[in-house]
Amino acid sequence: MAGRLPHRSNLVEPRSAPRDETVGPDLLSLVNTPQRALTPYEQILHEDVEAVLFVRIPQIPSSRAFGTYPVTSFGEYMARVPKERKDWKIVPVDPRPFPDRLRDHPVENALLSDNAVGMLAVCGLALVLTTPIVLWGKRKRAHRITER
Repeated sequence: MAGRLPHRSNLVEPRSAPRDETVGPDLLSLVNTPQRALTPYEQILHEDVEAVLFVRIPQIPSSRAFGTYPVTSFGEYMARVPKERKDWKIVPVDPRPFPDRLRDHPVENALLSDNAVGMLAVCGLALVLTTPIVLWGKRKRAHRITER
Protein backbone atom coordinates (compact mmCIF):
# COMPACT_ATOMS: atom_id res chain seq x y z
CA MET A 1 0.00 0.00 0.00
CA ALA A 2 3.02 2.28 0.27
CA GLY A 3 2.86 4.97 -2.39
CA ARG A 4 -0.84 4.54 -3.13
CA LEU A 5 -3.58 6.53 -1.50
CA PRO A 6 -6.67 4.62 -0.37
CA HIS A 7 -10.07 5.41 -1.83
CA ARG A 8 -11.35 8.80 -0.70
CA SER A 9 -14.33 7.31 1.15
CA ASN A 10 -11.95 5.29 3.38
CA LEU A 11 -9.81 8.29 4.20
CA VAL A 12 -10.25 10.36 7.32
CA GLU A 13 -9.20 13.95 6.74
CA PRO A 14 -6.00 14.89 8.55
CA ARG A 15 -6.09 17.16 11.54
CA SER A 16 -5.65 20.76 10.55
CA ALA A 17 -3.17 22.85 12.45
CA PRO A 18 -4.55 25.94 14.16
CA ARG A 19 -1.49 28.00 13.25
CA ASP A 20 1.47 27.66 10.92
CA GLU A 21 3.83 27.25 13.88
CA THR A 22 2.43 23.78 14.74
CA VAL A 23 2.55 22.19 11.29
CA GLY A 24 6.26 21.31 11.45
CA PRO A 25 6.28 19.71 14.91
CA ASP A 26 3.03 17.86 14.12
CA LEU A 27 4.50 16.39 10.92
CA LEU A 28 7.70 15.43 12.74
CA SER A 29 5.69 13.62 15.44
CA LEU A 30 3.80 11.70 12.71
CA VAL A 31 7.00 10.69 10.91
CA ASN A 32 8.95 9.66 14.02
CA THR A 33 7.15 7.45 16.53
CA PRO A 34 3.55 8.56 16.93
CA GLN A 35 2.06 8.49 20.45
CA ARG A 36 -1.50 7.80 19.27
CA ALA A 37 -3.43 5.78 16.70
CA LEU A 38 -3.01 7.22 13.23
CA THR A 39 -5.69 7.84 10.61
CA PRO A 40 -5.20 6.08 7.25
CA TYR A 41 -3.87 9.30 5.73
CA GLU A 42 -1.45 9.83 8.61
CA GLN A 43 -0.33 6.19 8.34
CA ILE A 44 0.52 6.74 4.66
CA LEU A 45 2.54 9.81 5.62
CA HIS A 46 4.28 7.84 8.36
CA GLU A 47 5.25 5.05 5.93
CA ASP A 48 6.16 7.14 2.87
CA VAL A 49 7.94 10.24 4.16
CA GLU A 50 11.68 9.92 3.67
CA ALA A 51 12.78 13.36 4.79
CA VAL A 52 11.33 16.52 6.25
CA LEU A 53 12.92 19.78 5.21
CA PHE A 54 12.43 22.97 7.16
CA VAL A 55 13.11 26.30 5.51
CA ARG A 56 12.62 29.56 7.35
CA ILE A 57 11.86 32.29 4.84
CA PRO A 58 12.91 35.62 6.31
CA GLN A 59 10.67 38.63 6.09
CA ILE A 60 11.47 40.64 2.99
CA PRO A 61 12.96 43.95 4.11
CA SER A 62 10.20 46.51 4.08
CA SER A 63 8.78 49.38 6.04
CA ARG A 64 6.38 47.07 7.91
CA ALA A 65 6.90 46.42 11.57
CA PHE A 66 7.98 42.85 12.42
CA GLY A 67 5.22 40.60 13.72
CA THR A 68 5.06 37.21 15.37
CA TYR A 69 3.84 35.22 12.38
CA PRO A 70 2.53 35.95 8.86
CA VAL A 71 -1.13 36.35 8.05
CA THR A 72 -2.75 33.58 6.04
CA SER A 73 -5.58 35.55 4.47
CA PHE A 74 -6.56 39.09 3.57
CA GLY A 75 -9.33 38.98 6.17
CA GLU A 76 -6.82 38.10 8.90
CA TYR A 77 -4.59 40.96 7.75
CA MET A 78 -7.46 43.46 7.88
CA ALA A 79 -8.42 42.21 11.36
CA ARG A 80 -4.89 42.93 12.65
CA VAL A 81 -4.28 46.40 11.25
CA PRO A 82 -5.91 49.50 12.74
CA LYS A 83 -9.16 50.50 11.05
CA GLU A 84 -7.86 53.99 10.22
CA ARG A 85 -4.92 54.00 7.84
CA LYS A 86 -3.50 57.08 9.58
CA ASP A 87 -2.98 54.89 12.67
CA TRP A 88 -0.78 52.38 10.84
CA LYS A 89 2.80 52.30 12.09
CA ILE A 90 5.46 52.81 9.43
CA VAL A 91 9.00 51.91 10.44
CA PRO A 92 11.59 53.89 8.48
CA VAL A 93 14.40 51.82 7.01
CA ASP A 94 17.69 52.77 5.40
CA PRO A 95 17.97 52.34 1.63
CA ARG A 96 19.28 48.93 0.63
CA PRO A 97 21.05 49.06 -2.73
CA PHE A 98 21.06 45.88 -4.74
CA PRO A 99 24.50 44.16 -4.42
CA ASP A 100 26.69 44.54 -7.51
CA ARG A 101 27.83 40.91 -7.29
CA LEU A 102 24.21 39.77 -7.85
CA ARG A 103 23.55 41.99 -10.86
CA ASP A 104 23.44 40.53 -14.35
CA HIS A 105 26.45 41.36 -16.48
CA PRO A 106 25.59 43.94 -19.13
CA VAL A 107 24.74 42.38 -22.46
CA GLU A 108 26.54 43.72 -25.48
CA ASN A 109 24.37 45.17 -28.21
CA ALA A 110 23.52 42.51 -30.77
CA LEU A 111 24.25 43.04 -34.46
CA LEU A 112 20.63 42.28 -35.33
CA SER A 113 17.54 42.88 -33.24
CA ASP A 114 15.23 40.02 -32.33
CA ASN A 115 12.67 41.37 -34.83
CA ALA A 116 15.21 41.31 -37.65
CA VAL A 117 16.24 37.74 -36.82
CA GLY A 118 12.56 36.71 -36.77
CA MET A 119 11.88 38.32 -40.14
CA LEU A 120 14.93 36.65 -41.67
CA ALA A 121 13.77 33.29 -40.34
CA VAL A 122 10.25 33.75 -41.74
CA CYS A 123 11.58 34.87 -45.13
CA GLY A 124 14.03 31.95 -45.26
CA LEU A 125 11.26 29.49 -44.39
CA ALA A 126 8.98 31.01 -47.04
CA LEU A 127 11.76 30.71 -49.63
CA VAL A 128 12.44 27.07 -48.74
CA LEU A 129 8.72 26.20 -48.92
CA THR A 130 7.86 28.09 -52.14
CA THR A 131 10.92 27.11 -54.22
CA PRO A 132 9.81 23.47 -54.79
CA ILE A 133 6.28 24.63 -55.68
CA VAL A 134 7.57 27.17 -58.25
CA LEU A 135 9.99 24.63 -59.76
CA TRP A 136 7.21 22.02 -59.95
CA GLY A 137 4.96 24.54 -61.78
CA LYS A 138 7.68 25.47 -64.29
CA ARG A 139 8.46 21.80 -64.91
CA LYS A 140 4.78 21.04 -65.49
CA ARG A 141 4.40 23.95 -67.97
CA ALA A 142 7.58 22.91 -69.80
CA HIS A 143 6.26 19.33 -70.02
CA ARG A 144 2.94 20.58 -71.53
CA ILE A 145 4.76 22.68 -74.15
CA THR A 146 6.87 19.72 -75.27
CA GLU A 147 3.77 17.51 -75.60
CA ARG A 148 2.13 19.83 -78.12
